[in-house]
Amino acid sequence: MEKYTAMKIPKITIVLTLSLMVTLLSQPVMGERISFKLGYRTNSISGNDINTWIDSFNLLWKDYQGLNGGDLQGQFTPINYSGGIDLELRITLYKGLALNLAGGYLSSSEEGTTSFQHASGIQSEEQYISNKVTAVPLKVGFSYAYVIPPFPRLSLVAGAGRHILFVSYDSTNNYASKITDLGKEFNYQDILLDLTPWTL
Repeated sequence: MEKYTAMKIPKITIVLTLSLMVTLLSQPVMGERISFKLGYRTNSISGNDINTWIDSFNLLWKDYQGLNGGDLQGQFTPINYSGGIDLELRITLYKGLALNLAGGYLSSSEEGTTSFQHASGIQSEEQYISNKVTAVPLKVGFSYAYVIPPFPRLSLVAGAGRHILFVSYDSTNNYASKITDLGKEFNYQDILLDLTPWTL
């Protein structure tokens, strides 16, 4: 069994706490308002390579059944992200120009089991796969708010920034095979646990 230990990365709360400290320290100098924005992030990250890998396993088992006959049950489920919450801190620097610091959190996990019984009845196989992906998108950027003269409470906002994405991936892949021949039973089992570090 192989095991990889994930590195510990500061959580989004630490990043937001540091942002708040910067805000409090710089507030007397700026003398303008500071605002928070709470938003909802829709499904903006796909499974990509992970789902390609999962689909290839589903196809592999179907091809295997086509070559050997027998009964195939179950399949592995691709990963789909749900929405997530975003928190953004806007620090006004000078007359509408602001520094924007934002962070969010996305997570998804899926699992599936495939069972195959050979046509001969002598051998049965089973595979279990579990995948979990956690993503922490961070954004640093600038925005400019232009107040529309006839409507002092209405403004147009334009911004640009850079996203940094921290991703952690955990996977479990268990395979078991049982062969019964001449009254004897032979069992084989392989367990692979993969924990990747947080990466950019």
